[in-house]
Amino acid sequence: MEEKLRISLIDYLIVSLFILKGQLFYQYIEIANGYGKLLIVSLIYFVFLRIAIYRAFSRKDLHIFYGTYAFLSVIMFCDVVYFQYFHQMPSIRLVGLTSQLGAVRSSIQYLIQQNHWLFLSDLIPLGIFIIKRKEDFSNISINNTWMIKDRGTLTIFLCMMTLLFINGDFVEKLIRQEFLTYHMYDMYSSMIAKADGQIDDYGLESYLLQKKTQGVMAESKKYFGMAKDRNLIVIQVESLQNFVMNREYNGQEITPNLNRLLQKDSIYFDNYYQQLGKGNTSDAEFVSNNSLYPAMDGSTYDKYGENDFYGLPWVLKEQGYDTAAFHGHDPTYWNRDKAYPKQGFDRFYHDADYILGDYVGFGLTDMDFFHQSIGHLQAMPQPFYAFMITLTSHHPYVLPEHYDTIPLKEEHRNTLFGNYLRTIHYTDAAIGEFIEELKKQGLYENSMIVVYGDHYGLSSKHSESNKIMTEYLGITYDFDEMFRIPLIFHVPGAGVVEKNSITGGQIDFMPTVLNLMGIDSEKAIMLGQDLNNASEGFVAHQTYMLKGSYFDDYVALEMSRDGVFENSRAWYIKNQQPVNVELCRKNYERALEEIGRSEYILRNNLIKQLDKMK
Repeated sequence: MEEKLRISLIDYLIVSLFILKGQLFYQYIEIANGYGKLLIVSLIYFVFLRIAIYRAFSRKDLHIFYGTYAFLSVIMFCDVVYFQYFHQMPSIRLVGLTSQLGAVRSSIQYLIQQNHWLFLSDLIPLGIFIIKRKEDFSNISINNTWMIKDRGTLTIFLCMMTLLFINGDFVEKLIRQEFLTYHMYDMYSSMIAKADGQIDDYGLESYLLQKKTQGVMAESKKYFGMAKDRNLIVIQVESLQNFVMNREYNGQEITPNLNRLLQKDSIYFDNYYQQLGKGNTSDAEFVSNNSLYPAMDGSTYDKYGENDFYGLPWVLKEQGYDTAAFHGHDPTYWNRDKAYPKQGFDRFYHDADYILGDYVGFGLTDMDFFHQSIGHLQAMPQPFYAFMITLTSHHPYVLPEHYDTIPLKEEHRNTLFGNYLRTIHYTDAAIGEFIEELKKQGLYENSMIVVYGDHYGLSSKHSESNKIMTEYLGITYDFDEMFRIPLIFHVPGAGVVEKNSITGGQIDFMPTVLNLMGIDSEKAIMLGQDLNNASEGFVAHQTYMLKGSYFDDYVALEMSRDGVFENSRAWYIKNQQPVNVELCRKNYERALEEIGRSEYILRNNLIKQLDKMK
């Protein structure tokens, strides 16, 4: 007699709840082209899991089935919270970073919406219900039962495979968007597929050769050597977006001190964009100092921290510079303590080197950070490279009321927008005081001071922030405005006042700095370009917007979430009018190639080998 699975009412209840959660899940991750087929595939997976659990654990199958359902519910919850901030699904590669979650607890709490708890709200009462009423419900079954034989399992898989191979686009959509397929493929690609294989090098050697032959004599470049032999002080400002520059709120300048820098001896890039991977702030550091794209298979400092690099700190060290990084936080966060020596920093000043005053957000306030850093700078041999990372303006932008900053309108109190303006205004004041201290200590005149933002502060996908920002800016708040960060080169006594609107990204930082400092490094492998001498701008993206997305001097392309190029969205940056995506295919392919080359370099630790080829 064939073995049969008796379907209890609890089975129906759990499957029904899973379907409801699946529907909610696909809405949260913003499936643009319908999620009906995805939900059917998820249901097929789930039903097959139920059958497999019965066959493997017939006596305790209901408890195991509930445990599986609970586990999947927790994964859904984590996915939607992660998507809320990063606008993409998380990877199993990030498990190694869970030890750092404590430091961003307040940000996580802010991201969790009430509706997110729906994924978990039924687990405790359902678990208690199953334990107490298991015997009653196990006897209530449906007579028309499923057959638990190989042919039943085969039928389910055939149905699933039929859906999978309707067309290639749907396969891609499953891998990118269907809940279980995505996580299974992610585990496969993270742990198995790329363990022994190599990825395409995208013609790396010929690309570097072509780039070298297209170069011009260094001395003939615009602004070459304008900051030659000066100290280099780089300030990477937490969450600083470009929209705050030269703008008022409630009759008060948001960034009066940064605005003052622009009025004398400065070059300001106002179409400069973040370019992050999985490492957020640490990736902004990595890209800026190395002119390489960040990793997407983990934090770059953690995954590739032991690689050989020849970025900005190393180049300057060979020019006789002393190099140091400054960050008033835990040195192990983002693996900085281990990564910085390989990046070329002689010294890392972290929380143990500062006296903690007021505790705001992550810890040391920006005022304390800059004030105490002056002493460290004075102790450094000149010329020096000081790379400084601020903290106070970190999400969710909580600043005590006793700090004298921008007074908010009533409608902006207790909003992310209002809190953001207050913390940025505070950080701007801290930078202003720092510059005055540099003048008093005789470090200002012989330095080039560079300021840029690490990444966005206000997400265009956060409904409240999007609404307020759209009203405040008078335009639709989209990815181009969200990712735009300021880049300021301040060279005291240079006599240059310029706003450059070429499109650039953090990958262009290093070559732009080296040109200003009069250093023509033949050894450095830089995938970016010197923005002061570039004829056109281009910025490739792979985080928040999917890989293949880009900005150029005119157009923005957001790659479709289902991975199908034809379903993507493009628009003119100046007037936000739509663009036919077919006109973007060439630059879409360019974006993939540029990121692919960098990925090949990182995974194969090729910096030293490529240097020998040049």
